[in-house]
Amino acid sequence: MTKTRRSHGHWWIALGGAALAGLAAANWDGIALALAVSSAEGRPALLRDATWNDPASALLFRRTFSRGVPESSLLGWLDANRFTIDRTGGHAERRIRGAPCNEQATIEWTRGPGSAIEHASATMSEAGCL
Repeated sequence: MTKTRRSHGHWWIALGGAALAGLAAANWDGIALALAVSSAEGRPALLRDATWNDPASALLFRRTFSRGVPESSLLGWLDANRFTIDRTGGHAERRIRGAPCNEQATIEWTRGPGSAIEHASATMSEAGCL
């Protein structure tokens, strides 16, 4: 291949790169949203039915951790789902990175006799939107 042909090949590569950079710049909002959505976390399965600021809406959670269930079951679930747990205060939280909004999951519970759950609730709330 001659020197002239090689330099023309580099020119086409540079032109293609510039065109791609231009497209990316023109569509940056869409690209940023696509990246945010692709890196978003999902809620833990037991909180998928919960609506914001309504603890009564988290039926899956309430059925699973109803009165009499061992507290150790709840603590295991919280740990497996990466909550920050205050065992003595009966409180746990986790921020869930979502798109277009982040969410805050707050779990509160009280213990009854024999370390069984007396009452447990889950509240989802908005924690910042794009």
